[in-house]
Amino acid sequence: MYRPAMASHWELALLFVGVDFSYYWYHRCAHTNALLWLGHSVHHDSEIYNLSTALGQGVIQAATSWMFDLWLALFFPPRAFLTCRAVNTLYQFWLHTCVIRRLGFLEHIFSTPSHHRVHHDRRVHKNFGGIFIVWDKLFGSFLDEDAGYSVEAVSGSPDRQMERHPRGEEKCKFGNKRRTESLGCAVLQLDEALALGQRVWRAWQRHGLRAAAKACVIGPGFYTAGLRKRAALPATSTLYGGHGILPGKRIPSHFTMPFSATARAHTDTDTDPHTHTHK
Repeated sequence: MYRPAMASHWELALLFVGVDFSYYWYHRCAHTNALLWLGHSVHHDSEIYNLSTALGQGVIQAATSWMFDLWLALFFPPRAFLTCRAVNTLYQFWLHTCVIRRLGFLEHIFSTPSHHRVHHDRRVHKNFGGIFIVWDKLFGSFLDEDAGYSVEAVSGSPDRQMERHPRGEEKCKFGNKRRTESLGCAVLQLDEALALGQRVWRAWQRHGLRAAAKACVIGPGFYTAGLRKRAALPATSTLYGGHGILPGKRIPSHFTMPFSATARAHTDTDTDPHTHTHK
């Protein structure tokens, strides 16, 4: 049986970079486009950030992510691509932790737990690189964990400051802006699709076809992913307007693993328990 030859060492190195470049653009588009967000939103449902969070993946994601890798098939054999793609995926597992803080000079080149914690903050959509953080710095989607929490917020009044946190308390607020109706695995996979359908239907009824088409395009990170004001965090989501957040913390059922002891959970201090809206 014919087996395509594996690429040479320099070809593997080039492919390794190309795979991460493709992943960056898929990942960014998955946050900025509502249709691609259907598959990726499952990964962001957990409000506890630890290694088990990495295992939460959307089944719909596989139906769209391959399109961003298709151009690599013109230059590299499938076996080499699958090898590099597997390495890229496995690398990202250890990024999901609050235990590892800063890693010195590595922070300038690679995606680290610090960078990825910012990515999972529900108030902002940045730091999309899988292995290399340089893509975010090149294309204006980078936000440093230390620089983003003591400056003026992007949205809200110009004098509004992000709250300061005591030493040892996690700064990021993990999870999705809109909570799911249930933590069952099947519901987590389909909940965002149902919510999108409702938004499109409401937009169609109120404002017509153009508004419905816009609802299909604009994802939760549409307005924040490419902001050049890198040292700022938006106080609320630009898509959901700060609504739909309930107090407390929840862990999806398929995330309840022994890793839960490795991270300190955040507290929902940005919500009002009576109005369910941001203060």
